[in-house]
Amino acid sequence: MNQFPILLKREFWEHRNTFIVLPLVTTGFMILMMVGFYIAVDIGGINADITPDRDGSSHQVTRNEVHADEAFELMLSKLASLPPSEREHKLYKILNGLGTPLLVILSIVVFFYLIVSLYNDRKDRSILFWKSMPVSDINTVAAKLVTALLLVPAVYLVCLAVVQLVLLIIASLAAMGQDVSIWAALWEPSNLVGRWLTLVVYILFQAIWNLPFYGWMILVSAWANSVPLAWIIGIPIAFSVAERIVSDDNLVSAWFASHASPIVIAHDQELQITDLLPRLLDIDTLLGLSVGLVFVCGAIWLRGRGDEI
Repeated sequence: MNQFPILLKREFWEHRNTFIVLPLVTTGFMILMMVGFYIAVDIGGINADITPDRDGSSHQVTRNEVHADEAFELMLSKLASLPPSEREHKLYKILNGLGTPLLVILSIVVFFYLIVSLYNDRKDRSILFWKSMPVSDINTVAAKLVTALLLVPAVYLVCLAVVQLVLLIIASLAAMGQDVSIWAALWEPSNLVGRWLTLVVYILFQAIWNLPFYGWMILVSAWANSVPLAWIIGIPIAFSVAERIVSDDNLVSAWFASHASPIVIAHDQELQITDLLPRLLDIDTLLGLSVGLVFVCGAIWLRGRGDEI
């Protein structure tokens, strides 16, 4: 029987609440908020200051109690009047903004999971059970990394896709029957499949880019006998202070900090696969991959010699 799938399932069994329940609850809450907003607008109405003319121009008016169908018609009319590139950018910002809560929660979940990934096994003495089983330390550490860097993000990305689809469906239903092309104004410029593919590539590249930090966390988790979070944060800070004192510079610390942070995308710039792929062969990325693998190998070595705390 293949060990690796069982080890992956084990991680989801042990962390079901944060890996599955939490993103589902967050997704459900976001959908309820969108549906609730639609119902509130449909019942109570909102104020609108711009009403498009049928010829595509607009004039300033004040209207009270604009209901959901009229509000979404106004929104789609404004989108349809924009140039294609600007329309796509507007929808990109809306759909990308929907992902912020889920992506923030994902970052927190991965961070705290890796901190205790190998530490808890030693603390609750389950390491003794797993050492009695024919399970290699390489598979154990690799399963935790694959879970944190690939599988958990996949769950959160599926939830994000559902939220984005629900928003577009609500907007389409609200504007149905209006004198606006829902496909041309909403669905086509949304380019959902392309955006989802871009997010998948981004998550994969992010895993490689942040591997020095992820590897450092799992290394400390395999080594620390208490408070791994303090060691994970404290040692780099102490190294940064020492580097500043000795060399009056912080090149190494700044490099490590950059690989502990998300990939920097210029403000208001859309994420593109073409911007990420060339960076895979960048010397900085390859160096980070090498350092991360050294940390991971150290975690595997410590895991093989570890014992209960």
